[in-house]
Amino acid sequence: MLANWLVNLVWAAACKAVGPLLLQLLLLLLVEEVLDRRARKCCSTRWRCAWPRLPPALRNRSIRVDATAPSGASRGCRATCGGSAQRQNRLRTHAPARHEGVRHMTRPTLMYHDVIAAGESDASGFPGGAAAHYKLDERAFASHLAALAASGLQFDAVSTPVADATCLLSFDDGGASAVAIGEALDHHAMRGHFFITTSHIGQRGFVTSQDLRTLHAGGHVVGSHSHTHPAEISRLTAGALDAEWRISVDCLNQHLGAPITVASVPGGFYAMHVAQAAAAVGIRYLFTSEPTVRMHTVDGCLVLGRYALWHDTSPARAVALALGTHAARQRQWLAWNTKKPLKRWARPVYQRLRRQWLDGTSRDGAGDSNR
Repeated sequence: MLANWLVNLVWAAACKAVGPLLLQLLLLLLVEEVLDRRARKCCSTRWRCAWPRLPPALRNRSIRVDATAPSGASRGCRATCGGSAQRQNRLRTHAPARHEGVRHMTRPTLMYHDVIAAGESDASGFPGGAAAHYKLDERAFASHLAALAASGLQFDAVSTPVADATCLLSFDDGGASAVAIGEALDHHAMRGHFFITTSHIGQRGFVTSQDLRTLHAGGHVVGSHSHTHPAEISRLTAGALDAEWRISVDCLNQHLGAPITVASVPGGFYAMHVAQAAAAVGIRYLFTSEPTVRMHTVDGCLVLGRYALWHDTSPARAVALALGTHAARQRQWLAWNTKKPLKRWARPVYQRLRRQWLDGTSRDGAGDSNR
């Protein structure tokens, strides 16, 4: 185990993570390994035994299950403009968010985006090479669902009580492929969570109002992915952040005629005040992009992490992330934490390099598929 992590560390350092990052990576690696070993030896409720090596029976003995999920009526049905000035002022002077701690239970979530026909990456969702990196073609997605269906896991809605063998499926952005995805999920008796960028409803490549009603009527969860999908939602002012969640929630409520209590953070830029603003408009379940199974609550809103799936992710890797086997979760966790200091301290450079790399890999993939 430790040898594998050291190989990953050396590889990351040789690629780009040099200088001070090397020390941070080593520290993260050692902490992860210590927790892994401690979790496998301890079955008290003080420790989260959610690491891949543990069999499900042993892992579940160390999880303290709460009786109920967060409750509370949605406040997302308020008029878009009514009381906005008062709420913005209240957010600016709001008391610090109540971070109610990590729950002693775990729940894995897989994060998908769009499903497209081979070679047509701009047909659904946001265009461009960076977005295409997260889109699976139809054959690959069908293989993912078949493998997940054979895993023995149940794929329910987030509002259902936590069970031993459950996993959640989420789909970001609100691309036009959402209805087809929903139909594919129905074939396997799975429920999906579709997070919609509401300013794009009805635009080319995105869902329509009828699509949203179809998904909702089929038992799938429709939630907010903000209104405009800002590049860095965590850096918005209090008023702008409130507007992103409030307008999106109100828009979806008008389309569906139902409270909106579920959302996901666009771009992966989560911060506690982002959850606080979401909770203020009635969101009770907020998904981030952090690869973790741990959950915590902020102002009554349950915050959950997710494991990302990319265009070239194999069905076997998707199953490993869902089940927590073959160190798949730890590898993604390490990669995520490697990028954290780059995103925080070298934000413009990181974003530019990321765009260039994703555009390049997308072009390479397109060339391979054409050949």
